[in-house]
Amino acid sequence: MNSNYSLLIEEVGQRFIQISGDSVQLLQSQGTPYETYAESIEKVMGAVKEDSLIKVALVGQYSAGKSTIISALTGNKDIKIDADIATDVPEDYDWNGVILTDTPGLYTERKDHDARTYEAIKVSDLLLYVLTSDLFDDIVLENFVKLAYEDAYRSKMMLVVNKMSMEQGEFAELRSNYLETLKTSLMPHDLGEFSPVFIDAADYIEGVEDDFQELLESSHFDELVTAINGFVHEKGLLGKMDTPIRQVVSEIGKALTENSTEGSREFFLLLERIENRVKKSIEKSQNNLNIITSDMRSAIVTLGNQLTSLIGGENVDFEGEQKKVETEIRQLIEDANNRLEDMLKAEREELTEQIEDILNSDLADSFFSSVEIDTAHIKGGNVDMTDISNLQKNFKAINNIVEKATGGILKFSNNAAGGFVKSSAMRGSDLHKGIYQVGKFFGHSFKPWQAVNAAKFLTNVAKVAGPVLAIAGVLLEITGHVKEEQNLRKVLQAKNECSSSFVALAKSTQEQFQKQFDEYKNNSYNVVLEEISNQRKEAQTQNQSTLAFHHHLQGNLEELESLIKRLAM
Repeated sequence: MNSNYSLLIEEVGQRFIQISGDSVQLLQSQGTPYETYAESIEKVMGAVKEDSLIKVALVGQYSAGKSTIISALTGNKDIKIDADIATDVPEDYDWNGVILTDTPGLYTERKDHDARTYEAIKVSDLLLYVLTSDLFDDIVLENFVKLAYEDAYRSKMMLVVNKMSMEQGEFAELRSNYLETLKTSLMPHDLGEFSPVFIDAADYIEGVEDDFQELLESSHFDELVTAINGFVHEKGLLGKMDTPIRQVVSEIGKALTENSTEGSREFFLLLERIENRVKKSIEKSQNNLNIITSDMRSAIVTLGNQLTSLIGGENVDFEGEQKKVETEIRQLIEDANNRLEDMLKAEREELTEQIEDILNSDLADSFFSSVEIDTAHIKGGNVDMTDISNLQKNFKAINNIVEKATGGILKFSNNAAGGFVKSSAMRGSDLHKGIYQVGKFFGHSFKPWQAVNAAKFLTNVAKVAGPVLAIAGVLLEITGHVKEEQNLRKVLQAKNECSSSFVALAKSTQEQFQKQFDEYKNNSYNVVLEEISNQRKEAQTQNQSTLAFHHHLQGNLEELESLIKRLAM
């Protein structure tokens, strides 16, 4: 069974595996030295399969149709589907790198089922909470709220109402009525946080098997796929595919440089060394980003817990304390931003020094000596491209790449092909260009507080805490003097929701920093990697034969590069 609808990340993952596998077979057929590149690509493919692109767990009531939804998504007919509890333990289904986890129903009499399901929930990127068209009963609603707010998973939860064909009536009217019912049931919480979708997975499967278009459309299964695609894009999860695709592109590019003409091999090796330095700089910057934002996230949660502990206490100026916490959180975010800006500036300078070392190497000397270019062909730092050799074109390519990678700090001199300059004037002016790239993304113009709408989270804190602030001293009387259990429950619920709001704020702020870094990476690093790829491709066209092997491998490289562009859309 083939689905008419598919996840973008699954499509890209599937095509990536296909192209990479084809490239491995092609390279292996050529023997030494191409087998080495095939082995490297196989390692990348293995890492993708082992780590998975994203993990989606389906949770909720038993017999809500979780297994049917997975069967509909994957086209796997072997998944056990039953009106009773069909799944005994969480079971993973590898869907071209997307891991779909089928879980036992929550909140049954089987406590072992609940424990196993919670383990699957912890490691997932997205939770599809599945209900039937019967919607919430009291027990399911209570546990849904617990999972979303007390356990703080709401930021990765999506609500799916399945088995819609069980009800009579027009879909639009049913959906409208269900939305109102769900809104009322979840009050005072916001149903919109969970992007509810209404589907019938069994109808979709039947429509695919019978090639019945009307049934496919009435199942509204495409709305689920669209919602998941939106979640994946919003959370930046598509970026998980970018790195492995670029790694395979790099290996194919290096394979295509074999048997190049004299002088070209040094050119390709210089490209590889610069490329490796850029990639290591990306990795180091990402690791430092993780450390800085994790510290910030932990500190925000700690402040939230401190404020939460005041709910229900005696003689507490909660509003005043909340303002203090807000000020401290603003400062935490600003400090994290400043640390990131300083880190990225230092990393940019370190990358420049590393590229300078490459240009001072014996390999670079060998390349420059092979160019044998006359100073008359170089005008004002730019090579005159009129009637000059391929090696001289490669020289200009290296020059362009070095300037892009260092923000113009390093460039070749205008009086010798084999040299480059880094004058004091450049340290004052062109260095500023490189630093400007960092400041552009993490300077004063970046306002994460507004970007994550932090005020919304803090407004929610006041909203949930307000009604119980008058219940002073309740928590102090727990040890035997509590007269109003209902008031105590209100305080505890307010504490849970307040804490959950700060957890969500911390997580959203960390995600915003990651998104901002991804933009910086695209503008400062990926443009260099793309230029290296383009120059490598152009040089390969100049130097390589028209053998079918090269054409085939070149076609695979270009298709992988198109996948990278698709992920960036």
